[in-house]
Amino acid sequence: GKPVTIASPKDAFALGIGMIHQHFKLVDVFTATENIILGMPGKLNLAEARKKVQEICDRYGFDIDPDQKIYDMSVSQKQTVEIVKVLYRGANILILDEPTNHLDIASREWIEEAVEAFDGTLLFVSHDRYFINRFATRVWELADGTINDYPMGFAQYRAVKAEEKKPAPAPVQK
Repeated sequence: GKPVTIASPKDAFALGIGMIHQHFKLVDVFTATENIILGMPGKLNLAEARKKVQEICDRYGFDIDPDQKIYDMSVSQKQTVEIVKVLYRGANILILDEPTNHLDIASREWIEEAVEAFDGTLLFVSHDRYFINRFATRVWELADGTINDYPMGFAQYRAVKAEEKKPAPAPVQK
């Protein structure tokens, strides 16, 4: 309800905003838990952090081992670690950049279930029409340096855009 300036990821996390990038930001030689708490302020207890990571995984049905090294994980497991990282830090707004890229069918289904279970706000960029049709309830179109807001699903947005592209009817001559 008030304007804010976000100058760093730390500022975003403080506001409850978590970003999940298309390309993972993980340290391969660290465990899932170590990656999740990496960069957090204060003295951290690894055992307590592991327990909290496991609780998040159990709540959302995520199948990752908090003690597994990143280099031993599949792409979908790494995506899971990125999601758990922002949930661990208390994000209630998730920004997803191409969330279904690089995923097999089972992993795509899993991420869709995870998104459906998330009870916060979701902003995403995607080329995956199925994902967009399933989850978009509002479309922001960036065109000519402006943002156009369409408070509707993607199928409705496409219909509106198709209607805008139709040529005006020719005037009737008498």
